[in-house]
Amino acid sequence: MYSVYSTKFYGILVSVLVLFFTTTFIEKVRAQSESTIQPSQQNAWYWQYEGQPVVLIGASDDDNLFQWTGKELTDHLDEMASVGGNYVRNTMSDRDEGDVYAFREIKEGTYDLDQWNKEYWNRLEFFLQETSKRDIIVQLTLWDHFDMSGAGWDRHPLNPANNVNMEKGVIEDKDDVYGGSLNKEIEEVLAYQRRYIDKLISVTTQYGNVLYNINNEGSQSREWVIIGPIISKKKRVVMTDRFT
Repeated sequence: MYSVYSTKFYGILVSVLVLFFTTTFIEKVRAQSESTIQPSQQNAWYWQYEGQPVVLIGASDDDNLFQWTGKELTDHLDEMASVGGNYVRNTMSDRDEGDVYAFREIKEGTYDLDQWNKEYWNRLEFFLQETSKRDIIVQLTLWDHFDMSGAGWDRHPLNPANNVNMEKGVIEDKDDVYGGSLNKEIEEVLAYQRRYIDKLISVTTQYGNVLYNINNEGSQSREWVIIGPIISKKKRVVMTDRFT
């Protein structure tokens, strides 16, 4: 008789503990979800961050601040915050002097698209940490086709002439990268773009102050927005219009 009651007691105890920890987990997930930047639940004309309505106001000296390092970045963010700024636009651009690429350079001017450049991702992490500390919202633009303009294409890692992964002829010109890779179904390019997006989302979704935008003033077809649903299936993110 004692063992039967003991079994029932422990069964009830386990059920209560499971319910408690499950409820605690759900509440934690809900709290985390409500703390991220998103349209206001009370008024859709406003944003909401950490459960409170917010108007986004900001300006910056560059459109890809994640490439800035150290005191140069933190001083700029402090100046912005000191005058009430709480928003910054950030394109994942790599065309300016001093910028680094996402892929590892294995020798001068030659890249391995299967290896990441740690410095690139360290810069992004630092940028997200510092903006988060100051409650500055980041609108992160995934693609910037201006990186391919002029001499940018000649030195870019996605140019088959500059990497050890693609055969010459896979890409006819720079238009086959952003938008063209999808429209022409160039799987060799799409595979690396998907891998890049997977990595980018795995890093940025650790922070609640990030909005996502597809193109920097792009003129690509609407089909290019397919990248948006791909991201949303992987993680719950908030996306703005495809143009900055």
